[in-house]
Amino acid sequence: MNDTALAIFAGAMEGLGMAQKNKLILEEARMKLDQDKEIFGIDKKIKELQLKKHEFDLGPEQIKAEKEKLKAETAAKNAVYALSLMKIESATKEEDRKAEEHTKAMTLADKILSNQLDLQPGQRIDIGSVSAGQSVGRNNGSSYVNPWEMKPARGQAGALPKTNSLTDEDLALLD
Repeated sequence: MNDTALAIFAGAMEGLGMAQKNKLILEEARMKLDQDKEIFGIDKKIKELQLKKHEFDLGPEQIKAEKEKLKAETAAKNAVYALSLMKIESATKEEDRKAEEHTKAMTLADKILSNQLDLQPGQRIDIGSVSAGQSVGRNNGSSYVNPWEMKPARGQAGALPKTNSLTDEDLALLD
């Protein structure tokens, strides 16, 4: 197994582990959010029953004001719940995207191993936002993988030159 493939596997496995850990944290946050909503619903019912109990003791204006206050609190809490839920869903989608990128990196490593491709120092292979290759300079010849590297799309100014040994057909098979 060559160093590049090992570096890709190591980076991808670490990334997949982080994505799974983050998804578990998000699932816990969602469960807590649901629990908080349920508790708020119970508290709301208690307040409604207390208002009903005090209807005879309080004046109609005061009862109306208390009902409006409860209605406003409920609307505010529902808005906060909806916003929090949207944030959790958005973060979950982002973690799914990251996991997919790391899976692509694993596919890239498999492709390197199956073709026994050896990258020369300075050469790299890119799939999506996953980049792997051999570094140049002080650590000449050491392998790296950077699944978080942001690079311009092909054809845009500043796009990196195509320096991989895989053909476009090979890359299409990986997508």
